[in-house]
Amino acid sequence: DEQKKSRLCIDYRKLNSICKTDAEPLPRIDTLLDKLTNAKFFSTLDLASGYWHIPLHDKDREKLAFVTSEGLYEFQVLPFGFRNAPAIFN
Repeated sequence: DEQKKSRLCIDYRKLNSICKTDAEPLPRIDTLLDKLTNAKFFSTLDLASGYWHIPLHDKDREKLAFVTSEGLYEFQVLPFGFRNAPAIFN
């Protein structure tokens, strides 16, 4: 049941405030569609939880760690909420 699923949300505002923003902009949809004009093949992807398919380097995991009442956790994959996640995912 979709309504009963939980979604982990980490507040990365402090980390984001000290990180330099990656200047790589996301591509515009119309630009991407123009590139497909003469294409013979194309595919579609379901990018739900897409960030979770990007592994983090070991040295970066502690930077995105978080604490709960159960203990300290480190993501092994890119979480959403980090300022540069869209540029990394791109």
